[in-house]
Formats: sequence, structure tokens, C-alpha cells
Amino acid sequence: PKGVLLLMACRSSPDSTVHRDVAGLRAVTHLELAALPRAEAFRMLEASARGARIDSEVADRVYSLTQGNPLFATELLAHWEACAVVDRRHNTLVRGPAWSHAELPQRFRDLVAMRLLELDEEERALLDAAAVDGVRFDGEALAAISGAELLPVLRLLQRISRQRGLIAPAPDGYRFATAVTQEVIYGELAPELRRALHLALAEHLEDRESVRPERLGHHWLRAGRPEQARPHLLRALIDTSVRQESHRVVGYAREIGLLAEGHTEEQLFEEKHAVTATAACLHNMGRSDEAIAMFERLGEAAGAAGDEVQRLKCGVRIAAVRYFTDGATAIDRDLLARAADELPACFERGRAHYQLGVIHKYADELEEAERRLQAADRIFVEEGLADQHASTLDQLASVANRAGRLEEAERLYGEAAELCRQHGRRINAAVSDINRAQVAVARGRIEEVPA
Repeated sequence: PKGVLLLMACRSSPDSTVHRDVAGLRAVTHLELAALPRAEAFRMLEASARGARIDSEVADRVYSLTQGNPLFATELLAHWEACAVVDRRHNTLVRGPAWSHAELPQRFRDLVAMRLLELDEEERALLDAAAVDGVRFDGEALAAISGAELLPVLRLLQRISRQRGLIAPAPDGYRFATAVTQEVIYGELAPELRRALHLALAEHLEDRESVRPERLGHHWLRAGRPEQARPHLLRALIDTSVRQESHRVVGYAREIGLLAEGHTEEQLFEEKHAVTATAACLHNMGRSDEAIAMFERLGEAAGAAGDEVQRLKCGVRIAAVRYFTDGATAIDRDLLARAADELPACFERGRAHYQLGVIHKYADELEEAERRLQAADRIFVEEGLADQHASTLDQLASVANRAGRLEEAERLYGEAAELCRQHGRRINAAVSDINRAQVAVARGRIEEVPA
């Protein structure tokens, strides 16, 4: 007789009664369905988008809410497109006019609401406060704003985790089991209560050490205190730019108004580091016109303040963007030469040498290209700019290759690839590896080419 395959799906923890009863039966195989990894989730989303590409900002937001659940991810993306949260432009799904007012599908809210009905008043009040703090939260903050002792609060959180499955322990406190749960609970709070809880959390966190600036800035902003939020969000913006998280940087810039018109020259100049970081991230996101406009405004502000160094730095940044968008003929080479000679050791001075080196390389002026690139590399190494050091090694390898110094080129490409891997730049590492392999083939070293 033919066998019967019975598939059962069960959302439960391993110590639940249902799980124990079913898993204890003979011939039962237990398969744990883990969330899709980020890369797999992005591929699945694009496959569901009817041939469109998905902008990384959109994909990141969908993933952060659905956390690798494929059904939720595809349903949320379709809902957001229907509601103009995302917009289809040139066959790419990008942020739409309703981006800042995105809502979950009603089915998501209904599913979470059914589980919230199981909570008693004490449990619900605690999760209300937790949802205001975010997907991740800690018992110390909840105890402080509720006026309760810490130990009873931690015991209540442990009980909710074990019996309800709505939250789970995390290394630094607790987290909601899903971001959707946090979003639904937060959305059900009355606006006045939300503001009051944000304010209480901000006041508590101001007195604690080692609090993430984005967490503190978020609470001041949502409490209706933008001026108190601003210094924390500016610090978060700078910290995030170092990690090259471009969409988050631009998000912080939007929250503190850096992207809006109307800033005075004095304001722009005072916040020059944040303006520079934001413009660089706009360029990384393909929004080059906006990046150039920000650098130009900052350059004008620096000129009005009599700061020639900052004005030159902006000129170098603009040249770098224009080189990528319009080529070498669109940039001011005299300005780059001045910056390379006159600026103190910094990213922009190194970048001026680098840009001139690349221009000379493509003009087949290899000796001058190498001189400029070596000067750039010394600055990047001294300043601890590992990513720029790796890029410069790659260019020096290219110059050596063009000059017929194949052994040196292969070595430099290998060093660039390894440096990129060490700093998580996998795509750049792969490009350098391919270049190294091509040189190895040219040298007749087939056995050195990775499979």
C-alpha cells in the first residue's frame, strides 16, 4: 500500500506540550524552519516583484520587519506597493510618497491582536512600554519608567517569554519575537501615551552610561523634543557613516532636517561633518545630484566662514562624484592639484592624489600615476583608512600590470583582496581576486587560479 505523508506546522517552543506530544510519536521527523538569511530573502523578494529590481532601502525595511519570513515579506511588499509606500520607477521599487506613513497589512495586525488577547493587564502594560523602546529593550529601563522594582519586572518578562512566546531573551535584555509584534503594539497606543513613554525613557536613558545615541535621540524626537534629540542623532549619523550604512545615515539626516532647504550657512558649517557624511552616502546610493548639491552648499558656507581648507575638501568631494558620473573631463584638475599640495593629511588630500593618479593611469602616464597613488596610499595608511588603502593597492596593481610588472601586480591585487575581506568588503575582494587571477593566467600560473 502507498504511504501517507502528513505535514504539520506548529509555532511552539521545544518545551511546549504540543511539541512534546507530537515529537514523541514514532516515525515523526522534526524539521525546524529557520528564517531566510538576508541574501536569500532579497532574492526571493525580487523574484516576487514581477521583474522589478528592489532598492536596498526598501529591501532592508521589509526584512527588518518580517525577519526572513517569506510569506510575510512578499505580502508586505505587495501591500506597500498598493498603498504607495513604495513606488515602481524605471522598473525599480523605491521609497514612495507614503514611505513615512507605512502601515502593516490588516491581516498582520489581526494575527498579532489575537495573541495579545491572552495577556492580562499587567503583562500588556509592560509590553506597551517595551514596544515604545523598540524591538530590543531592557528590564532596567522598563522598571525605571514604571516606578517598579527591577526584579519583579524581570520575572514578569521571563513569564511572558515562557508562557506567551511574544518576547525572547537577548544578550542585553529582551527582544520582541517579531518586529511585526512590536509594530502592532506600538501602533495601538494612544499618541499622548506614546509621547509620555518616549519622554520617560529619554529622561531615564540620559542618566545611564553606554546608551546608543540613536536610541536616546529617537526617544527625544518622538517625545516632541527635537532640539534635545539633535546632538544624539548627529552622533548616531557619524557613527553609522563609519560603518557605511548609507540608508541609515540618510534616515538620520532626514530626521534632523539636514536634507531640507532653509539651513543658514552658519548651520551648515557648524554641522560640516554630518553634512559631509550624508552627502557621501547619497552618492553611494546613486543620488549623485543631491550629493553634489550638498557639497556645493557646504563649500559656499565654508567660503563665507573664511575656511579655505574646508572649501578645498568640498571641491575634492565634488570632483570624486563628478568623475564617477561624468568622467575625467568634468572635474577641476587644478583644484585637485592644489588640494593635494595644500591640505593637511586627511581623507580629502589622499583622495586628491588618488583621483589624479587614476586620471594619469588612463592617460597612460604611468610614472606620474604611480607617484600620485603612492602619495595617496601613505596618507590613507597614516590616517587608518583601511578601505581607501585597499582601493589604492588595487589601482597600484593596475598600474604595475599596465607597466608589465606582472609579479608585482599579482602580489598587490592579492593584498588588496585580503584587506577587503578583513573589513567585510566582499564584493571588492572578489573583484581584486578576479584581477589577480587574470594576471596569474598571463604569467602562465594556471595552478594559482582559484576554482
